[in-house]
Amino acid sequence: MKKLFSIIFAALVAVLFLGGFTAGEATTVTVQSGDTLDGISKRFDVSVDSIKEANNLEGNLIKVGQKLNVLAGNKQSNATKAQPAKKVQAINEQDSKNTQPAVAPKVNTYNQTAAVSVKVAEQLAEQAHEGSPKAWIAYHESRGSYGVTNGKYIGRYQLDAAYLNGDFSPANQEKVANNYVQGRYGSWSNAKSFWEAHGWY
Repeated sequence: MKKLFSIIFAALVAVLFLGGFTAGEATTVTVQSGDTLDGISKRFDVSVDSIKEANNLEGNLIKVGQKLNVLAGNKQSNATKAQPAKKVQAINEQDSKNTQPAVAPKVNTYNQTAAVSVKVAEQLAEQAHEGSPKAWIAYHESRGSYGVTNGKYIGRYQLDAAYLNGDFSPANQEKVANNYVQGRYGSWSNAKSFWEAHGWY
């Protein structure tokens, strides 16, 4: 009878020690010969620190017959810790260059304005030459422009540069032209008639 009781008791102890508990369940363990905290922690899947904390142990020394409270399944594996996802940013430098905003080409408005001004001046000169011999000569010599040069001939009336003495201003061109025509032809009408006959005056 005693032998049967011993067998049953041993079986119950074996069940308790070999897994007769559930995860997270508090279990009392009696230290056996050869037991260590590390061995017990692995057997019950708990950390050594949790055993020491539950039993107010300062070090790792335990004694045979000592009873330890163990909270089974309280060990956290490093493998189960969530790993932060790595962000990957791909930059296609070629695409970024190709997507740069287009720069509108600059328009030289100065040249356009100058061209319009010249055209207007020519039209006005052409209209004016019909009513004045002087304007007529100016139109046919330079299209009425004070800035036109042709070799040594300068300005609106294409006067010899020597006559102007280095002063090519519009006022001086008008003055010299009047003196030239008055001295050579007597009037702008006579100068026009000569021009029509010879192509110059």
